[in-house]
Amino acid sequence: MKANYYLYTFLFVFLITSCSKDKFETAPTLEIVEYNTKFLQPIPSSGESFLRIVLKYTDKEGDINEGELFVTRIRTNQRPLPPNSKPDTIPMSFPIEKDIIQDKRTSGELLFRISHDALKYNQIENDSIKFHIWFLDAAKNSSDTLESDIIIVERD
Repeated sequence: MKANYYLYTFLFVFLITSCSKDKFETAPTLEIVEYNTKFLQPIPSSGESFLRIVLKYTDKEGDINEGELFVTRIRTNQRPLPPNSKPDTIPMSFPIEKDIIQDKRTSGELLFRISHDALKYNQIENDSIKFHIWFLDAAKNSSDTLESDIIIVERD
């Protein structure tokens, strides 16, 4: 009879502790919500063409403000760029400023935006690129690294 008492007590404590997990983990999460296009075309002198990727984040502590968004541009064309040109892989980082996210939100959206001119490297053929995207919050907790879909950057 005493064994049943300990078994039921253990199961009760186990169920209570396993059901009281927080909604978010300490490590932030990141996912791609949408792209405005996957074929980026140049726009003549009337304006500029931009790639916009909407990202959804979660962060348990809500300290994404003062964090940093990291984006690595990876060119996937089969033919290499000519010598003395930009490399195929370029890391970039962008501070997440307090003005953008003023309060401590545990979830929300970020917008990554970059122009056609900043992405085009090849005047002979269209560029095929993808991005690796992740962020660090203020406590230096890192999200998983996302890989974007292939984006085609049309040559001028």
